Parts: sequence; structure tokens; C-alpha cells
Amino acid sequence: MALIQVINTLPTDAAYNEGGWTLTLQWCRWHFDNSDTAFGYRFVWIDPEAKMHPTRGGTLIPSLDVAARLIAKARDYGWGDYDAKAMAKGPRSAVKAIEAKKQSKRGIILNLLTRPEGATRPELLAALGWKTISVQRWAAESNLSLRTENENGRLRYFASAKTTPDAVIEIEELAA
Repeated sequence: MALIQVINTLPTDAAYNEGGWTLTLQWCRWHFDNSDTAFGYRFVWIDPEAKMHPTRGGTLIPSLDVAARLIAKARDYGWGDYDAKAMAKGPRSAVKAIEAKKQSKRGIILNLLTRPEGATRPELLAALGWKTISVQRWAAESNLSLRTENENGRLRYFASAKTTPDAVIEIEELAA
């Protein structure tokens, strides 16, 4: 048996909906009885009452197009290409970095700013549903190093950890 810890779930509006049911994609950590830990993705159906219906051994996915759209949405939300094998071998700080990327407001900001393409202020505001944000203040409070690039008169922000060179590499690998 395993206890499954959901780290990221696609929001309902980004998932696939059919007949009141929602098919979503999750990034999870499995805790096995023998103390082993594994990371990976899984597809899960959610019923109209918002109850998850994970299936053991397989999940019905209507088409490869639906699967590809959900995976593309996960990348759009900044999940990147998490590598389960690398995570299982990686330091605890890498696990903490992924857990910090939960779909909270902080997680949304972190996901967007650590993507290879970074984020503009309008992209951040749209994702958060906020009217204003001080990207510089948020980065300082989160102990992140922030750099900007001017893109046709609009600033694009990029964040990375400023604690150690190893931490910067971990965040870039997780967000890539």
C-alpha cells in the first residue's frame, strides 16, 4: 500500500470536463509501507460532488489529445518537466521546492517566475486575479533573486533562489 501526497493538481478550469465529471492531472509523491518514496504524475477523475476517484492500475482517458492538452496545461502552469527519478535521488531541499509550488497564490507566482520564459506583470496579475503586485517586494520577502529583461517596453521577470548555487540549479531543474 501507499499513501499518496498530491503536490500539484490542475485547476478545474484547466482540466477536461465531461458530463459533470472532471479529468485532471496531478504531480504526486507516493509513500510506501517499506519507507520508499517515489514521485510521478497521475490522471484522476473528480465527480460532480468534487470527490476524487483515483483508480488503481489505470485511469480511463478519452483520447491522446485530451492527455496531451492536460500535460500542456500543466506546463503552462509552470510545472515544467519534473523528473521523478531525479527527485527520488535529490536532496530534501528539492522536495521542499516542489512542495512550495502548490497552487497557492505564492505557488502560482513561484511557478510563473521560475519558468524559463519568466513572467510579465500582466501575466502575474491575470493568473492571480489581483489588481496590483510588487514583484520586487514579493521576491525580496521570498528570498529570491530577481532579474528583469525589457521586452518591447514591458518588463519580464525571472526569479531564482539566492541562498546557494545548488538551490538555483534545483529551482531551474524543477521549473524547466
